[in-house]
Amino acid sequence: MNKNLQHKILTHIIVWLCFLSFIVLIFFIQHGRVHLSLFERLVWGVVLFYINYLILIPKLLFKEKRFLYILISIVVIFLLVAFPSIIKLLDDKKITLHRLFRLRFFFFLFMQLFFFVAAIAIRFYEKWYENEKRTQKMRTEQVASELYYLKNQINPHFLFNSLNSIYALTVKKSDQAPEAVITLSELMRYMLYETDHHFVPVEKELQYIENYIKLQRLRMADSSNVTLKVKGDITNKKISPLILISFIENAFKYGVNSSGKTKINIVLTLSNDQISFHCDNAISNTQKDKNTPEGIGLKNTKERLDLLYSNKYSLEIVHTEDNYSVDLKLDI
Repeated sequence: MNKNLQHKILTHIIVWLCFLSFIVLIFFIQHGRVHLSLFERLVWGVVLFYINYLILIPKLLFKEKRFLYILISIVVIFLLVAFPSIIKLLDDKKITLHRLFRLRFFFFLFMQLFFFVAAIAIRFYEKWYENEKRTQKMRTEQVASELYYLKNQINPHFLFNSLNSIYALTVKKSDQAPEAVITLSELMRYMLYETDHHFVPVEKELQYIENYIKLQRLRMADSSNVTLKVKGDITNKKISPLILISFIENAFKYGVNSSGKTKINIVLTLSNDQISFHCDNAISNTQKDKNTPEGIGLKNTKERLDLLYSNKYSLEIVHTEDNYSVDLKLDI
């Protein structure tokens, strides 16, 4: 017997004990004693409840056999309601119609109908709850699958760009090429081993960004106008991994001119309930006349923002002839 079934049985027992105790207590307060007939009626009600709950509803109603369910339900209710009265008539041949009504026949009928309808209500609620759990599980699995897919798309995209940077250094036979390889290995180690979770500490993500900027600086003739500022306390803050890097990649991709000069300003601001990210870059002359489509990295980032942060983020991108800026705010 699994834990869910055990929990369900225990819940039924507790609810029945509380409900039946309440009914008995009410009758005792009103009449000063409890008749044996009350217990009989309650037992018949419980029997009717479980006949409907365990047999009729799952075997007929949930199987779309509505007419047969209604027919059998009428028969079952009639037998369970009429049977005790028939027994009393057989025991007491002098019983009259007036005495039969004094037996509170209609109250007995109402009580049985209450148990019967309660079984329907509870069964449908349980089915709705199970469907909601199943739907939520499917939605969670779908989100996890989409995030995995999007993250795997980001990694090759980033690796491709980084290898191009290192290749440029090796062509120049630069002494900085070995350092670039080491920096890239640190970046890849983070991407492979630190990004399995939906959220990571801001410290680690910031270190990753710093290493990425370090790698990009190696291929630039003049990196004095590339700035990264962090404002606020980064401890005990978490962020989705690789959620900012696409914007930074985009800045280096379109902000570096043919002579290797650029102007990129990155600011990360942290407060108790929000992370604000700002990145702006001058658009190089070689890129001004190009109608470049949105890259795969930016597209994936927007999809991940929708999946992970839903309505808890705001993104504003301003693209002019000479400048490109991104302002992202994440509620944490």
